[in-house]
Amino acid sequence: MNNYPLPRLVKIILPVVFLLIFNSLSMAAIGKVSVANVDRDRFTVIWQTKKPEVAELYLIKADGTTGRYFDNRGIAYKGKTHYVTIRGLRPDTEYMYFLKQGGRRYLASTGPDILFPGNIQPAGKISNPNGSPAVGAIVQVQVAGLNGMSAPLATLVDSMGFWLVDLTNARNARDMGIYRFGGDEKLLLTVIGEKGEATAIVPVMDCQAGQNMCRGLVLRRK
Repeated sequence: MNNYPLPRLVKIILPVVFLLIFNSLSMAAIGKVSVANVDRDRFTVIWQTKKPEVAELYLIKADGTTGRYFDNRGIAYKGKTHYVTIRGLRPDTEYMYFLKQGGRRYLASTGPDILFPGNIQPAGKISNPNGSPAVGAIVQVQVAGLNGMSAPLATLVDSMGFWLVDLTNARNARDMGIYRFGGDEKLLLTVIGEKGEATAIVPVMDCQAGQNMCRGLVLRRK
């Protein structure tokens, strides 16, 4: 058995302990991480942090290189909600990525290359608790019906407080194939913004772009 002098033992142990504590604190600062908008060549990663931070995501590509990605709302966007889309990927391929705020690595896959029919575009308006437009809030959408659940889709609220998502890109959650609509589906809406959150369940056909938009939602303070 090797007998290390105490100072040398401390030098060996302290960096390891510090790294474990740092990673633990980093992970505790990150809320649920989810993937939406899975397509043949892209997907979007959504997460929250306890304090405002700049989003920074690293993706390990097929050739072994690492890509660096920032929030869709701007490279310098700083907030508690984070929305990063990675494009230019290979169809039906699994990728590993990690976030700057934590040491854990995550897996996400692109979908197969398929052609989507139809044109269904739900839309609505999101407001902050004070009535102002919830600009930049993240709207997460899933379709629920007789054919099960769709994979998550997501979009950002625009400068006027409106959102729109194209359900022709909806894939089923089971195997990422085309989601088959039967006519009685409902939208499960989850909105996360810097000033609150909101949820709603509305029929797809009562929530179309144009005159028949979804009822407006107001964020509730966290």
